[in-house]
Amino acid sequence: MSKLSTLVVYIRATLDENVGPVTFFLDLIEMHSTDANGIVAALMQCLIAHGFTEEFLKESWVGLAVDGTSVTLGANCGVATQLKAQFPLLITWQCFNHRLELAVTV
Repeated sequence: MSKLSTLVVYIRATLDENVGPVTFFLDLIEMHSTDANGIVAALMQCLIAHGFTEEFLKESWVGLAVDGTSVTLGANCGVATQLKAQFPLLITWQCFNHRLELAVTV
């Protein structure tokens, strides 16, 4: 059984105004560093490799859902905080499924 850390990247976008938003799998990233800096670097490298430019992301990236750990949502240097500084339109929140899991396992 593998003990590698991975990051699953999904994109939610409106491709057709008549259909509404569509969520689709983009990539599965093997993480070499699981601190906030490593996650941001891996995510940005993934997005750029798939053709997303920083200019496009600054204009269009509006939401980021994460698992709620201090590494991802940390107020001082978490992933969400670092990305929000780089992409001002970004709204971040804890993934509903992770909140639900916390609620039912307590």
